[in-house]
Amino acid sequence: MKVTFPHMGSFYVGIKALFEALDVEVVVPPPITKRTMTLGSINGPESACLPLKINLGNFIEAIEKGADTVVMAGGHGPCRFGYFAQVHREILTDLGYNVNVLVIEQPKTGRKDFFKSIKSYFPDKSWLQLLKAIHFGWKKVNALDSIEGRILKNRAYEIISGSHSALWKKAIVKVDAATTNAEIETVYNQLVVELDAIPKDYNRDVLQMAVIGEIYLMLEPTANLNVDEKLGNLGVSLIRTEYVSDYIREKVFKTQSNKQLFKLAKPYMRNEFGGHGLHTIANTIKYGRKGFDGVVQIMPFTCVPEIVSMAVLDHVTEKENIPALSLIFDEHSGEAGVDTRLEAFVDLVRRKKKQKKEVLV
Repeated sequence: MKVTFPHMGSFYVGIKALFEALDVEVVVPPPITKRTMTLGSINGPESACLPLKINLGNFIEAIEKGADTVVMAGGHGPCRFGYFAQVHREILTDLGYNVNVLVIEQPKTGRKDFFKSIKSYFPDKSWLQLLKAIHFGWKKVNALDSIEGRILKNRAYEIISGSHSALWKKAIVKVDAATTNAEIETVYNQLVVELDAIPKDYNRDVLQMAVIGEIYLMLEPTANLNVDEKLGNLGVSLIRTEYVSDYIREKVFKTQSNKQLFKLAKPYMRNEFGGHGLHTIANTIKYGRKGFDGVVQIMPFTCVPEIVSMAVLDHVTEKENIPALSLIFDEHSGEAGVDTRLEAFVDLVRRKKKQKKEVLV
């Protein structure tokens, strides 16, 4: 068995570690390029969202490198993500690729169902081996999510341009190379020290914004054309509202509740409408009340939950007095257009912040 899976930010490091700990050969797809998107766009449904097309491109390129088994998460609800695995299976079969598609469904009750789902694909492994492998991959996911969060928050203060981006690349390589839980902790602690040592100017007039929206687009920099890095370079300190570790705690381990989010969003939505729509609305309210300067919504073209969210955001931003920018991505999105919109939005928010200060004075 030669397993592959789609790229989604740094998540491949954790899932690769899990399977290698189970003695499974892993074929990591090549980095996402224009060819990846082209393969997915040509062979996928025209109306499909960008994540489905990129995932398909990932699978085709990994199969070309020898992968014979595709691992994909399942899901339920209005978001079409729950159908990705079946759509990919049909397309890959039609293209003549003889591969197995293993679907790990979202558990209904909690982590026990999740563990059983994985165990069913590896009956020759003991429960102890399985749990150790999951724990090992989980530690890598948490370590990278924590480091990335620090980078997003501090990039706007860096004195030497590109310092945080360079350290992030180093972090992925270092955590990926760690072979034990103790080594992961050592590498993480070293990276935190290096992050703290990066020269920063905390006297800068930096804006604070939250990144909201659909999780894949938020996490995959190639898909969103490096929005996080662009905003950091424009002097914006960021909080990303979704990480893989958050998703796993909420959807898989069931240890992270949405009760507070529902409470915040209740005046604007009676029912959850799928995907990360609830998170988009609730986090806009949350960070607006925390005094943030703005929010940036990132979403794929044709994403129904985020389209609904975008409509609701008009009311939320007006009432909560927080500016919002919605960026929609597909395979035709270009750097120039994204750069122009980000620069204009940051300039608008800066002027608004300045005017607010003048009124207070």
